[in-house]
Amino acid sequence: GDKTPLNVYALKRIHRVFPKAQFIHIVRDGCDVVASYLDAGIHKTAEEAAWRWRTTVGLCRRFGEANSRAYLEIRYEDLVTEPRQTVAGVCTFLGVPFDEGMLQPPEDPAHLGDVPRRERHSEVLKPITADNIGKGRRALSEEQKASVNAIIAKQMAELGYGDLRSR
Repeated sequence: GDKTPLNVYALKRIHRVFPKAQFIHIVRDGCDVVASYLDAGIHKTAEEAAWRWRTTVGLCRRFGEANSRAYLEIRYEDLVTEPRQTVAGVCTFLGVPFDEGMLQPPEDPAHLGDVPRRERHSEVLKPITADNIGKGRRALSEEQKASVNAIIAKQMAELGYGDLRSR
């Protein structure tokens, strides 16, 4: 498994090299992603972050349409509000047995690569929580929400997240 977000730009190449690979796309509310990008310093403006979300979600979804047997899309919000059901569905897709331990924080984070060394990955070491749902709508200004909405409204609607101005 790999969680490198920039791999979205190489999905076709990865699939050619590893034709039996399976891809799980965890899609998250674009407003929350924009707030996370800004908080982590990955982008300087909400607009830059919104364009990145729009581009990467589009690339993933187009890849999924062309490779439906190798692609599973799940919602972050489902993962954190219904973890047992969502993880069991992922296990079914992967053809591996579900184990309750999958829902618990890791006992030995040393096996998680750079996770223990990066502050922004600290949530991985904690129990599953839905606390970050709606983070973007709370953190972004009305002006930022309006400009982000202008960029990602169509994709947000397609994914069932709705208009940023309506919440």
